[in-house]
Amino acid sequence: MKRQTIVLISAAGLMLVFGLATYLYSSEQADRIEALAAAADSPLERPYSRGMGPADARVVLVEFFDPACETCRAFAPYLKALLAEHRNRVRLVLRYACAFSMFVLVENVQFFAPAFIAHSRIIHPPNS
Repeated sequence: MKRQTIVLISAAGLMLVFGLATYLYSSEQADRIEALAAAADSPLERPYSRGMGPADARVVLVEFFDPACETCRAFAPYLKALLAEHRNRVRLVLRYACAFSMFVLVENVQFFAPAFIAHSRIIHPPNS
């Protein structure tokens, strides 16, 4: 009986410590994200980025898109409908990100560039 009581008290204590640590971590992360979003030099919204909607909106959607991307083009009507529905509460910021820029962001471009070229040759074989 004594051993069972010790195990139950230990388990309850561990669960309490885990819950407290989770709460503290999530509140710290939320504060950090709010400070980052409120900063004038936000990493998501650049001065040259095109924005639609009020500048003081509480909700800011950032879309990384490529004008040549079919998926981006198919998604555009949904974003327009969302902005129309929540006209004064949502802001949309458009950031241009071409498909090749994903490889440039990686440190080892020498590895990813040949993979990208090989992929494009498989999808679009050269005319012989």
